[in-house]
Amino acid sequence: MALITYLQWFEQEHPQFKIKDEEKRLQDTSTPSSDTTKLQQPPRMLVKLGVDHWEQIAQTCLENAKKNSSLNSQLGGLDKNAALGTEADVVRLAAEHLTGPLMSTLNAIYPKALIEFSEQGLQGLRADYAIKTTDSAEFTVILVEYKRCGYIREHEFEMASCDEKDLDSALQDLADSKKPCSLTKNSNAWCFVKQATSYHRRSKCKYIALCDYEHLILIRFRGHMDLKAAEVTIVPRSKFRKALLGFAIEGYENRAR
Repeated sequence: MALITYLQWFEQEHPQFKIKDEEKRLQDTSTPSSDTTKLQQPPRMLVKLGVDHWEQIAQTCLENAKKNSSLNSQLGGLDKNAALGTEADVVRLAAEHLTGPLMSTLNAIYPKALIEFSEQGLQGLRADYAIKTTDSAEFTVILVEYKRCGYIREHEFEMASCDEKDLDSALQDLADSKKPCSLTKNSNAWCFVKQATSYHRRSKCKYIALCDYEHLILIRFRGHMDLKAAEVTIVPRSKFRKALLGFAIEGYENRAR
């Protein structure tokens, strides 16, 4: 594999790997990971937020950082012979091809301001990955929850989402039908959003991502006590890297809000 710089890395799609037992993975279902998650109510409605929102933030930052020597340095060779089977495979390959170079980029943009954790305890729960500030506030910028490859079903999020302009009418439709939320009960998306909401309520982090290496869902919560709606981006595979960068930058820049 030819060596590339960090700036070039963001222009490339992350590599594909063989998915073990792919047909089975597409049929597997999830259940709430804890009693806390099981009891957590998700946002009533998901609101679509286009990936261009995150791309623009990332692109502006990268343009401003073009002369940063750290971002013009080269990444080393990366694992090309791997397969996706367990969640541990997802964690390892995401660290190598997504969050690792992402964190190096953030450290170049915000020197000594951020630190990453491979696990983050949250009052009895545990998130798989966190970026936090290094100051005394230890503010959580983003959280990432990894899932076994194939567990994230984009259509489940799409079906549960509406445009911002249609939010009021969509909420009224839910009330009329006496449904607690737009997500299909017991679907994988329902379980995962409940889990993300539990993390949000305990950490006060508004920026939570779900990732199974092949799929990336970005969730932006509107406020610690506001579960009327949350914004959701279904990220195209070719745009994972820039979307995650924009997501983390906004999470950091909005930390005091």
